Amino acid sequence: MSLTTSGQGSGTPSVQGQVLQGNRSWAQIVGRSQHSTISNGIRRKAIILYEDEKFLEKDRAMKASAALQRALRPEGVFFDFGAAFPNKTAVYKALKSSFPTVLGAKPIPGRRALLEVSFGSEQEANKAIQEGLEMNGIVYKGTPTVSSETEFVQVHLHDLYLVDKEDLLQAITNAMDHFGKIAQIRMYIDQETEMFEGEATVVLDRTIPKNMPEDHYADLDSREVYFPDWDDMIQVTFKGCPPKCRYCGGPHRKAECPKLAAIVCYECKEKGHIRRRCPYQREQRAQKKKHTSQSNFEDLDDGDMLDAYERKKQKMKEKEKEKEDEEDNVMVDVQAKNVSEDLENNTVVEAMTMDAIEPQDSKENGDEI
Repeated sequence: MSLTTSGQGSGTPSVQGQVLQGNRSWAQIVGRSQHSTISNGIRRKAIILYEDEKFLEKDRAMKASAALQRALRPEGVFFDFGAAFPNKTAVYKALKSSFPTVLGAKPIPGRRALLEVSFGSEQEANKAIQEGLEMNGIVYKGTPTVSSETEFVQVHLHDLYLVDKEDLLQAITNAMDHFGKIAQIRMYIDQETEMFEGEATVVLDRTIPKNMPEDHYADLDSREVYFPDWDDMIQVTFKGCPPKCRYCGGPHRKAECPKLAAIVCYECKEKGHIRRRCPYQREQRAQKKKHTSQSNFEDLDDGDMLDAYERKKQKMKEKEKEKEDEEDNVMVDVQAKNVSEDLENNTVVEAMTMDAIEPQDSKENGDEI
């Protein structure tokens, strides 16, 4: 952002072609500039382009396993009752009524109401999965447990080509299917305008199929993935992805950047940082600030310190007096208002006699009102 002058010889500062009225701080100028930028798309909603039929079951089972901090029992079945768990006694009674061989049940802590159930026979376990448990007219189908070796990886795709849904789905599938079995693909659009902004996610099931080698899927070890449909590299991020240098953009941390290590500081002549980030200069500024504050304190003698204390004490007294005066003024205003209201009421009530409103002491002394 640059500060320019509007008009010829006017000398009036302006930011991005807009004239600044009055004196404004740089914080206000920067704040106004930031408000005028385009939204970064935080308010988004997802559209599912593809989803494997077993993905939700596996995902729920993995979340339940993570909540229990152990693998689910191989013979177990768990039920998802949504956000609110029904009455536990009613659920247990319904389980015993529908499945006589039920062995036990255990609630799974978390945001959703999940219940792990063990059955005494494989037939009843299959019945719970296929037919489900009916309560209050709602059928809750059981979900079988999954292997603890199931591995889901969510990959975020950035700066995608702005194409229609069919072309986007095909491009993502062709680029990501060799990293794992695609379980879900979602594209993100603006919540208000439904405009696609080039962001999407893909969930990969990287569980190695049976009788397949360990290198069945390609390693996901880069922040860039080649998209053959577009003949271009697309930026991706995922949990555990390699670091990205904030200085040169390489696959390493900034502290390990070889280009930054070759830079010579103009202040201390050491390598590895610029003058603005110089630790020696930073230490000098801190020491100077500390020395200045101590020097100002040491320059004060006892008389100066006493005078400063008396001035502060006098200011506190003046503030207290001003506060008392304000309270007195408020009380006077309230009393005047009450008197005015009383006078108005007295003029309205004409039927009242003068003796009724005359004070007692006036009657005794014979004074007139």
